[in-house]
Amino acid sequence: MKCPNCNMNINDNSKFCIHCGKQFNQVEGKYCVKCGAEIIPGSSFCGVCGMSLTPNAPTNTNVVPTNNNSDVNEGSTPTVLGIISLLLYYAGPVIVGLLTIGMPSNAKYVIESIVSLTPLAGIVTMIIGRVKYPKNKFLKVVMWIIICSILFSIIIFILIFLWCWITCSTMDTSGCS
Repeated sequence: MKCPNCNMNINDNSKFCIHCGKQFNQVEGKYCVKCGAEIIPGSSFCGVCGMSLTPNAPTNTNVVPTNNNSDVNEGSTPTVLGIISLLLYYAGPVIVGLLTIGMPSNAKYVIESIVSLTPLAGIVTMIIGRVKYPKNKFLKVVMWIIICSILFSIIIFILIFLWCWITCSTMDTSGCS
């Protein structure tokens, strides 16, 4: 049983708590393991907290329920990560492309090579956000937007490839040399 005063485990037959010295009533000597209230003989539930008193009920309920939702106190960081990843994935190539207008051709090639890295940076940013904040719903939506976009791009690529393959195989190329 648990002492109703200090909530420490003690022997069921104790008249005093060995931890705090509290003296117990000698009516039944049974107390609720959750709240420490005295149990009325024959009760199935504690009259104070409603804890089940059946034999298969848990005996140690000192564990304080914790909120496992890690997104409660995270502020706006996951939202910012999601927006940055979407901007990098979709707007990054456009912004880098606009920066190359009017540049000399040598510098233009260097800048244009960055275009292929911005969507990758968006994907990496999204992955970092999902790992750090796995329960955040906005980042989950961002992840599915990017995944669907990648799948759509792959399907379009396959369709274009098949169209070119079918079209080129039906062309008469005997006159080309």
